[in-house]
Amino acid sequence: KDSSYYSFERVNFVLKPDDPPKKTGWLVVLEEGYAKLYYKTDIYKIDPWGQLYLILDEGLPMNFLQKEGEHKAVLVALSVPRLLGMNTAIGSEKPFKTYAPVAFAEDEDLVNKIKNKIYSSQDIEEVVQIYNKYMDRK
Repeated sequence: KDSSYYSFERVNFVLKPDDPPKKTGWLVVLEEGYAKLYYKTDIYKIDPWGQLYLILDEGLPMNFLQKEGEHKAVLVALSVPRLLGMNTAIGSEKPFKTYAPVAFAEDEDLVNKIKNKIYSSQDIEEVVQIYNKYMDRK
């Protein structure tokens, strides 16, 4: 997404890294680079002024990560909408705590910050930006 448009891509996605890709859907591209970050919810709506609304239907919106050369995007974080008046929901940090250290393993400093809870699932866009900058320097 930039200031003038949103980019959607048709992506194979899974909930766990070892799952075979069975689901495909149109996901919003949030970050691009060595690792792409996607956002998925059940219904998307764009108002006449171009503002994208992510409408909850069933469950929480999800963030998926797909690294260069991989053929599926893996759930990396659940997104708890701030409009609900909470920063996290019960169980919403589990995908981030479980998969993020594995997904970003090349950057030890970033992994330590994740493990030490400096970053949470709410910081997923910033985490992916940091990781992509690290991978650009390699």
